[in-house]
Amino acid sequence: MGASKTEVIVEVGGVIKSATVVVIDGDHANPKAAWDDMGSPKVPSDEELVELKKASEVEEVVVELEENAEVVKLTVRPNSAILLRIVKG
Repeated sequence: MGASKTEVIVEVGGVIKSATVVVIDGDHANPKAAWDDMGSPKVPSDEELVELKKASEVEEVVVELEENAEVVKLTVRPNSAILLRIVKG
């Protein structure tokens, strides 16, 4: 049974122009999972090292907002790290 996700609501006290999020969790920026998926090689090949490096990269994603939004809502998995960037407008 997997752990449940949590909704996080951030109120900024004004209209939000834009917001982006970077997530590190079991599905994002997780080279350990990629290493496990390739059979946990003791000495990864050059190709595997490229895959592991790619799997470790973070991706900044635009958060979709309602018009004139003053809050950002995110669903977060347990043991996640989240970087939320908000630009007020």
